Amino acid sequence: MRNERTGELRQVSVNATVVKASDGSFNGVVLAVQDVHNAVEAERELARQARLDPLTQILNRRGLSDAVDRWSDTRGIPPQAVLVCDINHFKTLNDTYGHAAGDSALRILARVLSECATEHRIAARLGGDEFVVVGWDHLEGLESEIHHALSSEFSALPISEVSVSCGLTLNKSGVALEQLMNQADQLMYERRANKRGLRVA
Repeated sequence: MRNERTGELRQVSVNATVVKASDGSFNGVVLAVQDVHNAVEAERELARQARLDPLTQILNRRGLSDAVDRWSDTRGIPPQAVLVCDINHFKTLNDTYGHAAGDSALRILARVLSECATEHRIAARLGGDEFVVVGWDHLEGLESEIHHALSSEFSALPISEVSVSCGLTLNKSGVALEQLMNQADQLMYERRANKRGLRVA
């Protein structure tokens, strides 16, 4: 319904009650109209917030799953690549300088990943200091973009050792998202343990 004064479209709830005369014949209809626009918008906002990580304001795991399902349906193919990122020395940063410093590092990484996410990519926080980028391209050059951006962003943190490790998995056989993320996660931890470059499978 459109507000006659402001021209704004509002969502309303309409209930109709039939009024009958004493002899049972039809005597009219009473309409009860209630403006529910604000309540509906509030419900939508709650649903949106349930899919976002409250600290970084990027998608959480639930939001990622929903977004991947929608994007896969639209494109007709599953994700083609997954890049998992984890912050090195995050616990040291948290324990030594407090959660404010750790939260700052998380927000920085989330912002960088969001900026690197194109129309073919989705960025999300999986939990803790672990993040993911899901792509319908092969995410070529993405790790270089991330490291280039973080080289200046992380310089403001109180310890210089903070960096990220990444693992990249290409979807060569159309496997499910969780399997892709598990593969990328394993490669990331192998890379960190061996202190080698980006691992790709």
